[in-house]
Amino acid sequence: MQGFLVERYWPGVAADDVRQICARLDHGTEAGVTFLGCILVGEDEVALFAFRAPSLQHVTQACERAQLRCDRTLTAVHFPASAGLPGSAGSVHPGGERGP
Repeated sequence: MQGFLVERYWPGVAADDVRQICARLDHGTEAGVTFLGCILVGEDEVALFAFRAPSLQHVTQACERAQLRCDRTLTAVHFPASAGLPGSAGSVHPGGERGP
């Protein structure tokens, strides 16, 4: 599975608009696609939607089904919050070396 980030430039976006899209993504994604969540950057009128999926095509289909316009779709790597903390098991640092 790969990670993907969908960027939507959304002038006038409100939190309720994003909640509606998230609900559709939660309940109507394609087989093999996991919707990980969204970050809304209201000041920039941008919403970033994170996915894990077998391919970009799967993400595109899931977004179409949820009626989410994709202004840009990128391959991305998700690092859990604990990944960069010293002493966390299995943490990986830039360059690929393992943490302490």
